[in-house]
Amino acid sequence: MAEQSESVCDTVASQSGFQAALSDLVSESESNAVDIRGHWEVSWGDDQIWEVEITSVDSRSTTRIENSGHILTSVIETVAEKKGVDAQDLPVLFDVIDPDIFEAVSDESTKLQYDIRFPYCGYQVTVSDNGIITVDG
Repeated sequence: MAEQSESVCDTVASQSGFQAALSDLVSESESNAVDIRGHWEVSWGDDQIWEVEITSVDSRSTTRIENSGHILTSVIETVAEKKGVDAQDLPVLFDVIDPDIFEAVSDESTKLQYDIRFPYCGYQVTVSDNGIITVDG
């Protein structure tokens, strides 16, 4: 076990190194069904002790919009996949957000930069100008 800790510590020389090491640890704990939420005391030698509290671990789903004319369909399908249900079982998206906003931003002649965020089915959905839908929660 100490050997693994040393290799992880060797990679954490920057924020991106920390992000990569943390991603590896969370992925490994998820694959082994280890619940990492809670209070953790982390020590380094005899001198340094940190208290770390992990309050939530949420997964994120992302999808690339292949056809800008079908943004709403892509949002619904992405949320349905994350939720593990059929898209037809989800509430009407029009009750949450005005669909005209997607028509306005999908006009390729405008070259708008945007992130549209809204709650839907217990998730935070973001539709970005780069064609990515992100579902957090």
